[in-house]
Amino acid sequence: MQKVTSLEGELGTKDTLIATLQTQIDDLKNVNTTLQVNLMNKDADIANLKEEINELRALQNASGSGLSAGEPAIGFYAYVSTKKVFTHADDGLIIVYDTTVANIGNCYDNTTGKFTGTQLKNRSTTIVIDLWNSIF
Repeated sequence: MQKVTSLEGELGTKDTLIATLQTQIDDLKNVNTTLQVNLMNKDADIANLKEEINELRALQNASGSGLSAGEPAIGFYAYVSTKKVFTHADDGLIIVYDTTVANIGNCYDNTTGKFTGTQLKNRSTTIVIDLWNSIF
């Protein structure tokens, strides 16, 4: 009978240990979930900081371009991600660049293809179009 009582005591101790370990596993799962959420937030923060850095670089580069003090730089860099065919019949064609890499001043709308800005003045404009296998 003592052996049975001893085995029951060991079993109770092991059950307690298992419950303690299960609690620790659950705690670690919660910590892991929290860390994953924090990591996603940090990724968003990094993306925002990269955008701010690009905007600051553009402003820095524009400082010698004739912009007045405090006048924001505007511009965009985008491309069409799929092959398109354009013809002469496309009079008044607006090319919508569906992939926007940079949009300084948020003046380019990649749903309409229009670039607008209230601060547009007579400034230098450079447009580069790569016409890979397009028909004109």
